[in-house]
Amino acid sequence: MEKQLANFFFDEASRTFAALVNEYSVAPPRLKIDDEIHFAFVTFMGKNLAFECVLDERASDVTCKIARIINGRKTTYYGSRPQRYPSAGRAL
Repeated sequence: MEKQLANFFFDEASRTFAALVNEYSVAPPRLKIDDEIHFAFVTFMGKNLAFECVLDERASDVTCKIARIINGRKTTYYGSRPQRYPSAGRAL
């Protein structure tokens, strides 16, 4: 992945989601680049939730996801498909 593009993505995600850090005590964002799959990840870690912006350079796509924090670590499952919970009776 082009370093300049990854840095631009990090700067824009940091600016766009600055309220998470400034108002909700979320840790400052971290940038991770996976050159093998051409992805850049900007992750904001909170106490119970992580907010992750993903840049897919090959598909020219940006996705933002929310994951739970369990035992201090971000889960790898984002729950991108609606799930039914019998007690609630509605999709989330």
